[in-house]
Amino acid sequence: MENTTKILAGATCALAVAAVGGCWFYGIYSAGKAFDETAISNFSSVLPAELAARVTKYEGGFFKKTFQVTFEAVGGIQLGTFNGRAYPGLTTKVELTRAADTNFEQGLLRAGVQNFDDRIEVSYTAWDALTSGSQALPSARLTYKIKPFTVVAGGQCSFEAFEFDIETGKTLEVRAQTPGLSCRPVGQPELKLGKFEFSFVSDAAPIAKALNGENSGLSETSLTMKIDSMVSAAARFDGFDFKLDLKPEEGTKTWAETMSFSLKKPASPALYLELGQIGAVDDVSGSVRVTGITEELCEQFAQILLGPSYLHDDLLTLTLMRGIQNDGVVVEFDPLSVSIEGNRATLSGVLRSESTGQGTQPVGRFQFESDESILPPELVADALMQGYVKQEKSKIKSEIVLTPEYGTANGLQLY
Repeated sequence: MENTTKILAGATCALAVAAVGGCWFYGIYSAGKAFDETAISNFSSVLPAELAARVTKYEGGFFKKTFQVTFEAVGGIQLGTFNGRAYPGLTTKVELTRAADTNFEQGLLRAGVQNFDDRIEVSYTAWDALTSGSQALPSARLTYKIKPFTVVAGGQCSFEAFEFDIETGKTLEVRAQTPGLSCRPVGQPELKLGKFEFSFVSDAAPIAKALNGENSGLSETSLTMKIDSMVSAAARFDGFDFKLDLKPEEGTKTWAETMSFSLKKPASPALYLELGQIGAVDDVSGSVRVTGITEELCEQFAQILLGPSYLHDDLLTLTLMRGIQNDGVVVEFDPLSVSIEGNRATLSGVLRSESTGQGTQPVGRFQFESDESILPPELVADALMQGYVKQEKSKIKSEIVLTPEYGTANGLQLY
């Protein structure tokens, strides 16, 4: 445990260094049109309070300005020194590359970080930075790149090249990618993560309002994440894809959210106990669409997530059920699917408010279909005997209805 803690401490140090990229972005954004000696010399007034900067070796030419800037985070954490080059114009470009800094380099070595090297590239449109109000973000872009490096402290973690990119304007776009990483603590199994890609795109206007303390509302958003593979002591898989889209519904004040995912070749001790062999699951996938989302519902969810974690599941479920019953929220599953050794089971359906003998309440109507070979023979035989499912050739099927008061399968009451 101590060795693992040391590795995590080293990795945390490296991540703290990465944070300077985002802080620099806010510094450039606030500096405005003229990247001149005055702006550079007053970093303390434009950077976040958690970050301090000291500028030296400034040389201000008309077409090119050079300088050095040293960053320090709150608590005296040294984030190192960069050589800076700025190219002013209608679009100002800034490049920061690592400079020699004994204190920072010694801090990295103490944390076990070896061969760390990064650079920052920033470009922004001066006119946008001056004229954009609460309705928009200026046209700007920041790219942060890290070369491959290692953390050696009671084991070894090898990080491949990492790139982070953020671009603002009418939309806010955030992208990150790495070819992968591997960690092997002493005496413990190796953790390996394959190629990782992340993308987030959102309408910038609500974000600009929020930054100015205004009521922002929801923002049209798309998020995707892809991981080629992962191997660890607890689990492994050969691929994971995730996508989420949030869009306004036409002609209404409500929003729709669609989430889809696919997990290939998952394996874990828990699956081994359930299925009896490693690698039996080919894939798990699903698509869930929620319509009728209101800003009030999102605000309630946000407040719950800020509260105690042990209450999250119960309160989120209760809030969603109230939204379905009272506000017209609808949840569609189209479908949820699992494949085991070439045989597939699916569950599709919808959860919405309906008028029943007990009044208006959430009702789930689902269709279940499975290849017979997936299910345990004794379970199939018992369900067929009781009439909860029906068999069509090699398929097991059932119509399932669930309400707070009762549930049925194939027309027969479950509870």
